[in-house]
Amino acid sequence: MARSEGPRCRPRGPGSALMLPAALGLVALLALTGPGLLRVAWAGEGDGDQPPRPPAVEMAPSVMVVGSWDWAPYQKEPPFTSSRCTDMVDRSAALAASVINLVPTHYWLPAGRAAPRPSGAGSGGWAPGWLLGGRRLQAAGGEAGGGGDDHVSKFCYMDGARACRPFNDKAVRSFREGMELCFRHAVRAGMGIALVPHLDDGSGADHWRNGLVFDPLRPYGPSSASYAGAMLQPLAEALAAVLAGEAARGAGPVPVWFSLQGEMSATVLRYPAEYKSLLEDMRGRLLAGLLQGGASAQALEAQGKVTRVGLSFNFNKLLDAQPGGDPGQGQGQAQGDQQGGQQGGVAKQGEASKQEASGAGGGSGGSGGSGGSGEDSSRLRLFRPGGLRGLLEDPASTAGASEAADGGGVDGAWGSFSGSARSALDALFRAADFVGVSAYAPVKEDFKPEEVRREVGLDLAALMAAPRPAPAPSPAGPLPAPGGPAQLHYSEFGLGGGGAGGLTGRLLPQNHRVASTPAEAVAAPYRGVWGSYRPFTDPWSNREMRRYLRSYYDRSLAWLAGGSGPQRSVTHCFVWGMGSWDVLGIYPESTTPQGTFKDDQAAVAAHNKAARERGGVQGGSAAGSSGNSTAAGAATVEPAK
Repeated sequence: MARSEGPRCRPRGPGSALMLPAALGLVALLALTGPGLLRVAWAGEGDGDQPPRPPAVEMAPSVMVVGSWDWAPYQKEPPFTSSRCTDMVDRSAALAASVINLVPTHYWLPAGRAAPRPSGAGSGGWAPGWLLGGRRLQAAGGEAGGGGDDHVSKFCYMDGARACRPFNDKAVRSFREGMELCFRHAVRAGMGIALVPHLDDGSGADHWRNGLVFDPLRPYGPSSASYAGAMLQPLAEALAAVLAGEAARGAGPVPVWFSLQGEMSATVLRYPAEYKSLLEDMRGRLLAGLLQGGASAQALEAQGKVTRVGLSFNFNKLLDAQPGGDPGQGQGQAQGDQQGGQQGGVAKQGEASKQEASGAGGGSGGSGGSGGSGEDSSRLRLFRPGGLRGLLEDPASTAGASEAADGGGVDGAWGSFSGSARSALDALFRAADFVGVSAYAPVKEDFKPEEVRREVGLDLAALMAAPRPAPAPSPAGPLPAPGGPAQLHYSEFGLGGGGAGGLTGRLLPQNHRVASTPAEAVAAPYRGVWGSYRPFTDPWSNREMRRYLRSYYDRSLAWLAGGSGPQRSVTHCFVWGMGSWDVLGIYPESTTPQGTFKDDQAAVAAHNKAARERGGVQGGSAAGSSGNSTAAGAATVEPAK
């Protein structure tokens, strides 16, 4: 199969400087066109003297790799040919998308808390349901919060027994080799590779990753593993080996979108210079294999043009850390009860509070980012109102801030926003090839195209549209200048069907609920049900909810097919691939003998096939297109005036 580049808020009020994330998440979900089953107006079908609409954006699948059981091959001895990850790739390939999104997940443990281990009793807090299927944790004392970066005692990975194991050379090698197997399988199936790595709380305290402050280059714990060393470098090396292999066999370049993180804002905003160095480092590592393998200058240049490195955030809480502060409300990722088949049904941790809190403030520490403690232990106040907007618009107007306090970890407060911080963040965003968001904006039940919100305070729009310089020289030599503004990706998209609690919805384990009406579901698309499929925990089991789920996707696909309004292009849209969001049926436990979260009537494959047949995939072919977000082929949304 020939490869080509696949496409991919509750706002505080018009023009709000706090709605930087709305630039990322609100914009396109609110631009979905038309109710019900709509005729798709495909690219190039201009009416009369009207200009043709932009080519379609695909709706692509996500593959969740949340523990060693997902990446490890089935075979005990070489040759290693298959794994749960490659099985998920096969299910994804049936959807006819030209790109696949992989979400590898590792974990962190705070100082003073032991690695979790299953226990039938004890004083430990509840683990998230995705971690242990409702079993309790036995954990040492100590709580996350305050204490700065020392709060991260170590990084770890989940093994088949649901124990969070520290990294060593063997574990890193297993991860790298397992991901290489999966990458190669996807590339041979004709798909480009998107990556959005996650770090989740492995302690059972269930803090949301968005507020975790750590230096990505610093080693933590007795194993001296850094985030870069345990996560980013193995992924880059695995993918580089695949790219080199494809070049050696004479295949065309493979489109790559490598995000440094997903829904992890605090670490990026506190250490912008470190993340900028990682942008450059990962670009070089991804092409180093071709250089070492003796690839031609033409092959190196072609691959460089379709190799992008960027950042990914949450749809409306770039400035928030730990929403809510309640146990069970921290994470935005899940393992589910995926291997053992225990009762699932935990609402998406941390997402329930993403809407309610709004963060603003300044920061200090790291390379000029944020820090602090004290004012509100449930939020990390990173910048004062307007701070990020001031990066390009009027630095003097937002330079003032209160003094920083000590702290970090997953707590924080007001801090200073220095000129060096502004400069470092400016440089970071200018260097990023794309910015992704978790796109779970609330909409009305009967949302229509004319209800696009035109004034959403696009704080990041200026940053994303700013001219970007060519990357610095790397081990692979100078890379092609990216040119044009950064792409906007929907790193996560979907409708989970979760309820808001209270007296509505059906009671599920741990007091979470599924939505009882479509209006309740679309008010918070990030809420849903984790774990293996069971009829009792299926939000879509009644006819009204199932019918609405299909209508929601019909309208989403119609918008992606045509685009509308002035340009703020969305180039990729990735459906979350686990639990009740998994309408595509990608994760193994989304389907059990009792039923499935998959909806066979969702017309995603037909949409993607039509997009590719009509040449509507954003960014052009794999060989040579730079895929700028202003190129034809992106769904468009209306920015703030």
